Amino acid sequence: MRRRVDRRGGNERRSTLERRSRSTRHAYTERPSEHVRNALQLLEQMTTVSDLDTEARLDLAAALERLRRALGLLERRTEA
Repeated sequence: MRRRVDRRGGNERRSTLERRSRSTRHAYTERPSEHVRNALQLLEQMTTVSDLDTEARLDLAAALERLRRALGLLERRTEA
């Protein structure tokens, strides 16, 4: 069952532009290289604690290597 949304009226009602202009979105406060670096850390933890078979471990190692290359490219692009 859906709950009724609290509708604001009059002066309390926000405009569409106010809703769209939220400048504090967490996903966009970090640089792309930070997102990649965080993903690398999470995946590297999986290699030490996860019970993966050999093929899955090799796939994970390949994914980590690709992320490291991507991170290197992103960091070089921001330095230039």
